[in-house]
Amino acid sequence: MSRSVAPRSSRTAVPQDRSPGRRREHAAQRRRKFSPEFRDEAVKMVVVESRPITEVAREIQVNEGTLGTWVSRYRQEYA
Repeated sequence: MSRSVAPRSSRTAVPQDRSPGRRREHAAQRRRKFSPEFRDEAVKMVVVESRPITEVAREIQVNEGTLGTWVSRYRQEYA
């Protein structure tokens, strides 16, 4: 009697560290909260001073996409 065998995936499973301490540590590094005042100042640097998003984002150490989202929301609200 022969058994049918499902084809193996080309990817192999990589064990992950599931300890709660490490998980929180990584999440804290990835997700930062910014105050409304900080966001407003960042948006003003782009909109009022006509500076590029990439330059301002680098200067204030925020992801370009994040700053771009803030600027887009501002322009939709106040345009």
